[in-house]
Amino acid sequence: MSTEVHEEIITVINKTYPEWSKHNGWLVCVGGINDNGEWRRLYPVPLDLWWWPVYKQMAFKKWDKIKVIIRKRPVNKDPRKESHEIVKPFEIEIVESLKNMNDRRDLITPFLSPDMEALKDSRYNDKHRGLWTSMGVIKPRKIIDFKMKQRHQIHEEAYKQVADVQMRMSIKPGTPLPVRPDSIGKWLGYKFECNNPDCRGHEMMCNDWEVCELYRKMIEKFGEDEGFQKTRDKMMWMAGRDLHLMMGTVALQWATFINVGIFYPPLMEVTEKRAQ
Repeated sequence: MSTEVHEEIITVINKTYPEWSKHNGWLVCVGGINDNGEWRRLYPVPLDLWWWPVYKQMAFKKWDKIKVIIRKRPVNKDPRKESHEIVKPFEIEIVESLKNMNDRRDLITPFLSPDMEALKDSRYNDKHRGLWTSMGVIKPRKIIDFKMKQRHQIHEEAYKQVADVQMRMSIKPGTPLPVRPDSIGKWLGYKFECNNPDCRGHEMMCNDWEVCELYRKMIEKFGEDEGFQKTRDKMMWMAGRDLHLMMGTVALQWATFINVGIFYPPLMEVTEKRAQ
């Protein structure tokens, strides 16, 4: 696979909650599908795109089509075939937005895996060929619960202090610092059964920006216990719709899948639209 710099138009399917990198500062991992029908993982995407007013015309959302200059990350650095580096992150252009729910559903349907076991198998099968599958979509057979656990992130406070120093150095004296993302410090995610007949259940962390931001706002307003309950209520409501879970791997060594995005259109929308 070529590592030459090139331009692509990619429909954004997921954005993860910002996390601190000691090498690159606050970053967002973005996943999408290009116009050739190929998965793309775009990383690193600087959080500055959403923080600073000067970049607001590039602050894209899920389901936006963006024009980006990218290149394939070298296999020795990242063997996942979807992983691409954004060469010019501050020259991203929003082309249009995919607004219709059925168009969104039609875009991701070809990428549905039968179940988590099939997605994991494709990861291992491709791995032996040198570049391995690390992104996919599943539709759970049954949502059992939405859970919260403690999540420990090493040196988190020290990283935040470094981030503040870096931001102060990059803005004019006396200018207020932008609001940095609050680490929620929790593991959030669905417990579910996939469509494999032998499935014994899965519990996977969800780091979708929408979900984590919902939880952050709820605990800020209602406190931790009630805030989580309100978050859980909303997530279980989503589970009653046509829930799709976007999956991606986070650990190169173990190739661990987590839930990196959610899509929850109405159950009957396709039927209603096509019946008209």
